[in-house]
Amino acid sequence: MTQPLAHATMSTPVIVLTWNGWDNTLECLRSLREDPDVDTVWLVDNGSARDRSDEARAVFPGLRVLQFKENP
Repeated sequence: MTQPLAHATMSTPVIVLTWNGWDNTLECLRSLREDPDVDTVWLVDNGSARDRSDEARAVFPGLRVLQFKENP
């Protein structure tokens, strides 16, 4: 029988969707930054009027951003 790893770490990838809700989005990213199980975060911006992705990257280093020109 296989024994579980004693020090195995779990990582949780997270996708955050935003559309002109940057204050809430940045607060969400701050919260995720504090979670030791979260190591990969994708931010999907559905055509926000203002691009604040650089600010988001400053809040969560390593953030991956996917931006759309409009909210379908």
